[in-house]
Amino acid sequence: MVKLDNLTPILNQYWSIKKKYMDVLLFYQMGDFYELFYNDAEKISSLLNITLTSKKFIKHGSIPMAGVPVKTYENYIFKLIKLGESVAICNQIFDENLHSGDSNLIKRKVVRIITPGTVVEDKYLNNFRDNFIVSIYSDKNLFKFGFSVLDIISGKFYVLEALGIDELKSIFLRYDPSEIICPDYFFSINFIKEFNCVKYIKFCDFDFYRTYCVLIDHFNVNNLSKFGIENNNYIIQSSGCLLNYIKYTKLVNLSHIDNIKFLNKNSNIYMDYSTIKNLELFNSLSGNEKNTLLFVLDKTVTPMGKRMLKRWLSSPTRNIKKINNRHMIIESIWNHVYDLKKFLSNIGDIERILGRIVLKTFKIIDLINFKNFLIEIKNLIFFFKKKIFLYILDFMYLNIDKIKKLINLLTNSIVSDFVGDLDFGFISFGYNKELDKLHELYNNSDVELNNILLNEIKKTRIKNLSLKYNKVYGYYIQVHKDYYDLVPSYFIKCQTLKYFSRYIFSELKNCEFKLFSLKKKYIFLEKKILFDIISVIISDLSFLKIIIFYLSKLDVLSNFVERSISLNYKKPNLVSKSIINMINGRHPVVENNIGLNFISNNLFLNNKIRLLLITGPNMGGKSTYMRQIAIICIMVYIGCYVPVDNLYIGPIDKILTRIGFSDDISSGKSTFMIEMSDISNIINNATKNSLVLIDEMGRGTSVKEGISLSWSCLNYISKKIKSLTLFSTHYLELTSIVLYNKKIRNFYFDFIFYKDDIVFLYKIKEGFCNRSYGLNVAKKVGIPKIIINNAYRILNLFKT
Repeated sequence: MVKLDNLTPILNQYWSIKKKYMDVLLFYQMGDFYELFYNDAEKISSLLNITLTSKKFIKHGSIPMAGVPVKTYENYIFKLIKLGESVAICNQIFDENLHSGDSNLIKRKVVRIITPGTVVEDKYLNNFRDNFIVSIYSDKNLFKFGFSVLDIISGKFYVLEALGIDELKSIFLRYDPSEIICPDYFFSINFIKEFNCVKYIKFCDFDFYRTYCVLIDHFNVNNLSKFGIENNNYIIQSSGCLLNYIKYTKLVNLSHIDNIKFLNKNSNIYMDYSTIKNLELFNSLSGNEKNTLLFVLDKTVTPMGKRMLKRWLSSPTRNIKKINNRHMIIESIWNHVYDLKKFLSNIGDIERILGRIVLKTFKIIDLINFKNFLIEIKNLIFFFKKKIFLYILDFMYLNIDKIKKLINLLTNSIVSDFVGDLDFGFISFGYNKELDKLHELYNNSDVELNNILLNEIKKTRIKNLSLKYNKVYGYYIQVHKDYYDLVPSYFIKCQTLKYFSRYIFSELKNCEFKLFSLKKKYIFLEKKILFDIISVIISDLSFLKIIIFYLSKLDVLSNFVERSISLNYKKPNLVSKSIINMINGRHPVVENNIGLNFISNNLFLNNKIRLLLITGPNMGGKSTYMRQIAIICIMVYIGCYVPVDNLYIGPIDKILTRIGFSDDISSGKSTFMIEMSDISNIINNATKNSLVLIDEMGRGTSVKEGISLSWSCLNYISKKIKSLTLFSTHYLELTSIVLYNKKIRNFYFDFIFYKDDIVFLYKIKEGFCNRSYGLNVAKKVGIPKIIINNAYRILNLFKT
């Protein structure tokens, strides 16, 4: 505990501020540096390798201290944000309305709080991913969760439910949040600890009445029925707490957060954690960024399009109308796609620019870029007006007057070549008569200052007399020591240096006061004009959000056209029957890596055949084929064309997988236990419209038990659940199940022997493989010959 009566006045002031921000690093401005004290100093020194010093701010000793320059503090903030840290910026404030405990102290105030999930500046953000902050709430049983997710800069606010830790884990993987807030008893959920920035907050902050009031006050409604969450307490508690936290950190108006979208799990294809991970949608298991579906599909030209594509991939829609709408747009823009992409590439990240304007954290360059964006939109509309008949362009054309109005406003009001931050001189001359008059008076004051200098040179006969300025003394006259004898009596010395002395006098100070008064009026009026301009933009916020959404959608869909043309993708046929009939399907990621050498394959699953039992040698193509089917399904349900010659596909509600082997030592789970957990998840959640992929089963126990479990699961899945299933195995005994179950068919991946070496043909055929050929594969990958020969001898002993 710090005893405040032992502290100097400046540290007393520090603690009066710090006690409100104990969970963040406090950047406390002292002149040209932001200083950090106590634990904050030790922490930043350790994290960023900044020199840790100490200073005597207390009566009986020193305290730890570390500092960063005010001019370059954003570089340090960037590094801290990447590490998951949060920072409160406490600036020196020259405002007579602010008071501290000591009248001699410079007043200070926290002007903003920067956290990983609430930053809005480009320099802190990854343009290719949404910067989500999430809030989760559950009772202490940790089964049913309310999950709320917000992108503060765009205002996207989503809420959904999760049942159980596994479902919660898959949602986290889908949204990949930058910051998490949750009750302190969530510390027992291990996977949450893996994220950089987790805030465990007090249980009372999730109080139902409190969070409910936060939501209805913010959205100015009587109840939450319009959002579909009126009777969902956990979602109310998570979303209300999140919104309250944002209001606390941003210290700005959040009117652009004008809706909560409840995401019904039944409206999207559900993919569990292992499915998203093993299909390598966003991150490859090998760490090679090229081995992901996102890498292959993403040739978008706007940051908004990139972020939208990732959202679509993480949650493929089950809404057939949406998919048909996307196909309609693809067909409409097909012949104009390269012209369209050229226009879109000039737009930039207008979504985040608009967000900063609404949040009033923008710079003047944002307004200039916003104007240029509107000009590009106007050009796009007129270029494609008669070439493409599309409701998106029709909507823009119907609102062309609003676009022109904003272009004219920004063209006339903002200096087009302004360089610098929001400070001074950015309103165009001629836009406001009162401002122009102040500008002229201010310029005349500069002339007056120069005249004062010339008069003093003439009166004192000091030829090298100079007029200078600094923050401490304002304007002053500087005299070299060789001319001290010529200094007049009305000069008042304010500072002595080695070779110079500095002086002030009444005429100079009067002119300075006049100049500063004019500048203060000028800045005040200019900012008032600026925020009047911002108010006009905000009044069109709903329309602008729609425009940005449509442009993002056009970017993603024109990207699909380009991918289809470049990679020979074809339009899938969506039908109501539960089938997958595929001719010559290809794995898009593997094909991207090996090119034309990829060997395509067919698949036929329908009411008569619900499950394929796939055998064949290791490395023969089984796993690639199974992943390929799932990835093609995902591509279908985001509206993309697919790498097939022909495809008829029915409704898919879930993609559930059991692929790969691993232990979870930290949770005390063996390979076999994890395998059984995955199989249990599939059995309990799959439906007849689910796609199920099981790549090996029962390998963590005895052969007899493994075969028995696999046989029983095959029967249950094909007869009871009736899901569309691919099941690969090396238990050749399982192939005889087709004699007893007509819903199952045997298929295998073909191969040949050439010069005593196995050659994979990567072609699936009906039938089964009577051996696994594991020793041949072992030989192929370089296992020493002596080991292979001994293994053959041992194998022959087993046969006898």
